[in-house]
Formats: sequence, structure tokens, C-alpha cells
Amino acid sequence: MLLANKRRSLRAAMLSGAAVIVLYVAITGSAHAVVPRNEQAATVNVTFPSIPSNAAGAPTTAAVPAGAIADANNTLPYVAYSVTDLTTFGRPGFVGQCSGALINPRFFLTAAHCYNDGGTRPDTQYGVGGLHRHAVSFNVLPLANNALVNWLFGTPLLNGVTNNGYTDVVSVRYAPGNITFLQADIAVVTLANPVTGVGSTPLLMSQLDTARDSIVAGFGRTGTGTLGDTTSSRVRRIAQNNVGTMGSFDDICIQTFGLPAG
Repeated sequence: MLLANKRRSLRAAMLSGAAVIVLYVAITGSAHAVVPRNEQAATVNVTFPSIPSNAAGAPTTAAVPAGAIADANNTLPYVAYSVTDLTTFGRPGFVGQCSGALINPRFFLTAAHCYNDGGTRPDTQYGVGGLHRHAVSFNVLPLANNALVNWLFGTPLLNGVTNNGYTDVVSVRYAPGNITFLQADIAVVTLANPVTGVGSTPLLMSQLDTARDSIVAGFGRTGTGTLGDTTSSRVRRIAQNNVGTMGSFDDICIQTFGLPAG
């Protein structure tokens, strides 16, 4: 029973926080396009040239978490921020948030636990005809200029911005077993209107046969290995990692935590 509980807690830890999108790419000289930060500071200010801070179009400066690599120059415009209006969950004025990526102009890929964190919520509750209002923003700063508040409540936008950047969702589809089977933690989101001009992420449809460099991007919470996630920034951030292990959840538990399979 103790092992079972520990295994469930490991699954929960791996599912916690907002989803991020992992892009398997060869990283060749793109570091100049992002802004590395001083890891010793609590937050640092980063300038986002494409986001106006006044009616004249002066760029926005925003605080980002220490050590973050903010996508200040919008190098991954197809990595998006998704929100669910939590009014229908009894929390008006609050949103659920996740990250994902556009895979073609009408379809957005993210994590199923963003919608079905308890393992019992049907996907028909989201989108047109569902209980919960949901949308996706491809803005590097999805809260800037009152954009999110405008989507939620219709409050006016600021600084000459005329479009909040959010695209409503028609439907969400995911496998109901996403919580108990980690590899099925995938949701496909259909957008009400096609999103163009931002590109899309390629999908890896074959098995990896060697370690690969990857880029991890998203808008989620941040923290340290010691303290865990402590801060929400809602700024698109980028990291680099290496995919060095290819195996099942049991393989990960055995090799990383010393737990038996099953």
C-alpha cells in the first residue's frame, strides 16, 4: 500500500503545474533569440518589443522569474497559453491555465490533466455546448493590456490594442484514462477559427532511437528543485534539455526511484 501511494504521489508530481510543450529539435545557434536571466535575482525586467505599453507603441517591460529565458522576441509563436473560465466551477474571476502548441491552424495540442485532473470529468464539458468556457492565446504576454480580463468580462483593452488575442475553443478531446496512464496525458483542442501566421510545431511520429536535444516551452509556474513551483509568471519561457531515456513509466520508476514495476 505504501508503494502504491508513493507511486501515485510520483504521478501527481509529474502532472503538477501547467503543461509545457517539448519540441524535439536540433538546437543550432538560436540562443541569441531569447533573453537569459541572472539566476541570483528574484525577478528581472525584460523588454518585449511586440507588446505595446502605451498608445504610441512603446515596448512593454515585464518582470520575469530569476533564471528564466523569456521568449522576448517571440521566437516560438505557436506555443500558446490556454485558459478555462472557472465561473462554472464556482470560482468567478479565476482561470485554469496550461500551455501547449499549435499543430495545424485549427488544432492545439496540450495535456489532458489540464481538463481532467480528477480523472472523472468528460471532455464534452468544454467548448461549444459544454459547461466550461475555454480559449487559447498565442501572445507571448497573454495578460498584457488587459487581454485576459477583456476575454473574461469584456473590460476594455488598453494602449490602443484592438484584439485580445484569444481564440475560443469548439471542443476538447482526451482519453478518459489520462490520470492513471501517464503516457495518455494528451488533449487535442479544436479552435473556433483557424490561427495563421504563427506556424506550427512538427510532431515526432516515430520512436526516438538516441538521446536528442529538445526545447521546452510554456507559460506555467516556476521554482527550484528544493522548493518546488512557487511563482506564476504567465510569460512564455524557454528551456533546453536532453531526452536521454526512452521507456515506460515503470522504467522511470525503477531507474529513478528504485520502485518495483506494477
